[in-house]
Amino acid sequence: DSWVRRVSNPGPFIFPNGTVLLYTSADPCPPGWGRAPTCIALFRAPSWEGPYTLLSTSAPLVRPESEDPFVFRDPRGSFHMLTNVNTFHRRCDAGAACGGHAWSL
Repeated sequence: DSWVRRVSNPGPFIFPNGTVLLYTSADPCPPGWGRAPTCIALFRAPSWEGPYTLLSTSAPLVRPESEDPFVFRDPRGSFHMLTNVNTFHRRCDAGAACGGHAWSL
């Protein structure tokens, strides 16, 4: 069974062969995961048309809770994900810069 019940704000990465990695805001976060209700989930599909398979089945992709993922790949092939970590202003005051950067090696 998955922790994901609802998804929004997809951030796709599309490979040259058409395979899609779809990073999304998802809720509810598992108990004890953070201060806000949305976390990042990762799905994969053979094309933009689907079908999509959840890859992050047991837990969200990154800590802390966050939303609105944007993903890119650098020239070395590493993935980078930028997120809003200030979901519902639970970590920073309104107007304060509060973002997240996750990456692969």
